[in-house]
Amino acid sequence: MPAPSYTLTLVRGKTLAQPLQYAESFLLYRPITEVTSVAPLRVSVAAHGIPDGWPVRIQGVSTPSEMNTPTDEYWPAHLVSSNEIEINALDLSAAAAYVAGGNVVFQQPADITGWVFRMHIRNGIGTGSTVLLSLSSDPADAADGIITVEPEASTFVLHLTAAQTEAITWKGAQYDIEAVLPTGEVVAVIAPSIVVVEQEVTVWV
Repeated sequence: MPAPSYTLTLVRGKTLAQPLQYAESFLLYRPITEVTSVAPLRVSVAAHGIPDGWPVRIQGVSTPSEMNTPTDEYWPAHLVSSNEIEINALDLSAAAAYVAGGNVVFQQPADITGWVFRMHIRNGIGTGSTVLLSLSSDPADAADGIITVEPEASTFVLHLTAAQTEAITWKGAQYDIEAVLPTGEVVAVIAPSIVVVEQEVTVWV
């Protein structure tokens, strides 16, 4: 699927630790077999393969209908076990008892094992622009910040220190993120997007 855009916000003088999840384009449907708690909602879903914090939808439940996710919304799933997830924000203690049916629906987590992620923050698009900051998951790269990769969660995390963001003098920029696969293929992960810089309020001296 095409790489999505994502506005990245940096706050001057604050540490950046921004996780980004990476998924395949197709959906998986895992049947709900039991509700084990109503507040917060816990459901049994055999061999679900959902990483902790992964966005999911619940649909197709007739009773209680409150279990179903509103259109175009997702809830983060807390991983209880390989067969159970919790939707911590959902309290169904006042709803009717669960009867049967329904699915947990989510995008297939991507296998990012061995991927190298890298990005430039620039004052414009193209090689004629100036690199303001660079980040990479390859220790051999002379990058300003690092990207850590968590294959088991299909997640990579952008890191900048508080000193690095404190040194920012520009108000905005552009960036994208690409990944180098073990095959050597280079793919777009985040399409060209905006970087917003916010000013800090607390400046401890």
